[in-house]
Amino acid sequence: MLTELLVRNIALIDEVRLSFARGLHALTGETGAGKSIVIDAITLLLGGRASKELIRHGTDRAYVEGCFTLDDSERASACLRESGIETQDSVVVLARELTVQGRSVCRVDGVMVSLAQFKQLAECLMDIHGQHEHQSLMDERQHLPWLDAFGRPEHLALLESVKSAYALWHDAQSRLNRLRKTLAEQSERADILAFQQKELEGAHLVAGEEDALTQERDRCRNAEKIEEHLRGAYTAMYDSGNAASAVDSLRQAVRHIEKLAGLDPTYAQVGERLNNLFYEAEDLGMLLRDQLDSLSFDDERMDEISRRLDQLRRLGRKYGATSEDMLRKLDEINENLRLLDNAQDETEQLSREVEKRHAAYAHAAEELSAARKTLAADFEKKMEKELHELNMKGTRFRVNLTRGEETASGFDRCSFLIAPNMGEQYQSLSQTASGGELSRIMLAIKALAGEKSLIPSMVFDEIDTGISGRTAQVVAEKMADIARYRQVLCVTHLPQIAAMADHQFLIEKRFNGERTVTEVQELDDDGRAEEISRMLGGAEGQTASAVGHARALLSEAVAYKRKKLSAD
Repeated sequence: MLTELLVRNIALIDEVRLSFARGLHALTGETGAGKSIVIDAITLLLGGRASKELIRHGTDRAYVEGCFTLDDSERASACLRESGIETQDSVVVLARELTVQGRSVCRVDGVMVSLAQFKQLAECLMDIHGQHEHQSLMDERQHLPWLDAFGRPEHLALLESVKSAYALWHDAQSRLNRLRKTLAEQSERADILAFQQKELEGAHLVAGEEDALTQERDRCRNAEKIEEHLRGAYTAMYDSGNAASAVDSLRQAVRHIEKLAGLDPTYAQVGERLNNLFYEAEDLGMLLRDQLDSLSFDDERMDEISRRLDQLRRLGRKYGATSEDMLRKLDEINENLRLLDNAQDETEQLSREVEKRHAAYAHAAEELSAARKTLAADFEKKMEKELHELNMKGTRFRVNLTRGEETASGFDRCSFLIAPNMGEQYQSLSQTASGGELSRIMLAIKALAGEKSLIPSMVFDEIDTGISGRTAQVVAEKMADIARYRQVLCVTHLPQIAAMADHQFLIEKRFNGERTVTEVQELDDDGRAEEISRMLGGAEGQTASAVGHARALLSEAVAYKRKKLSAD
């Protein structure tokens, strides 16, 4: 529960420090005194929307801090353990700071945490019912989550299994949709790729072909020059006609030196070298002759080479500068076509997976729907009991479950219906419930929710909207009943609820000579009697009758709580 609250520089509040205990706490004061500011501060403490408009004019930051005890909240203790936060003596301090730059800093026991972590923990510690939250009863989209919140652990496990099955189905369907979209976008591209593949494969590309053809073309263009000089070289080397060729001259030189080989080792070495030159020259002569014999130049081959080089240049402009580049492009095209073919197979596989995932979801959703029907019957009985206690005797409450679209929460569509009077037909809350009835219906839901979730602290901001007379007393008693098991903070205009409180705080505006500030003080018995008499409509200065009436209300409240305590 909340034991201390520090509010600094929020709206008209300069600094306020409040202490709370168990039971029912009433926050009262004139309209416009600043009761909503306290609720705004608590909302900020619970991870609510941080607006820099909350910051007190003339200051650069707002601060709110709450000290909570965890003795009665195993859920909150578990949240802390999951976040890795250690507590001292089962006490945790939540703090939030807001700057004029719009920066929000959240701390738990002095450790900075994310807003998501902060809010998750805060929601385990306190539940806040805003001033206009009962209007959300008019939105039937809220009814199904409220119904599910009353389920046992096994019901909540079913809900999680449906969410999980829906996520798997939705993920598979999303992947299938993306793949189908990709295939549709690439259908034209597939035709282009197929054309490119055909064009490149039809070219029968060979790596390095351009260089070889270019060399051959150059030889063709210089055919006469090549033949002239090859023949000259061959003649000089091997066949000089009447004159001695290089080979003949070397042969003669070898013969002469061989006759001197025995006279001196040097001549033998010279002879060996001449002999090597002779054989090398003879081989070169044969090579030159072979190249002369292999010469074959004709215009038809030249045209063929030119056409092939033109083809390679044309393809090179589209697919790459060289045949190697074009072959790599062909490999890329083949791979893309293979992937497109595989995508067709993957589409079929994903379609089967989607069907399988949807079947699993549908099965889980059917189980959840059956469980909701059972839960709805129990919820109807409990709500009627709560409403009867809230002076709505004879009111019948019904949970109407119909089949809607498939969502992460199943396919059920839920709406709460009431028949306020016997013999009347069930109607939606928006058609038949008044503002006072909506407030009481929401109070009944919150009472059951608090019992179910065991949230240690609850805040009600003007739950008394549209309520007066005997109903006000009944609502006050209901608030007291809830406060027997958990801490309740309530902003109220009803003297009956204020009188039923275990602790009462007066919120009022004062002018300190320079600025208007909102101050909060806990009232003693006399102060409570005076404030409640004001709420009853007593004139300024407090008439004896109004104060007497207030004290009577306080005495009746004490008697009611004693009676309840003795009944336990």
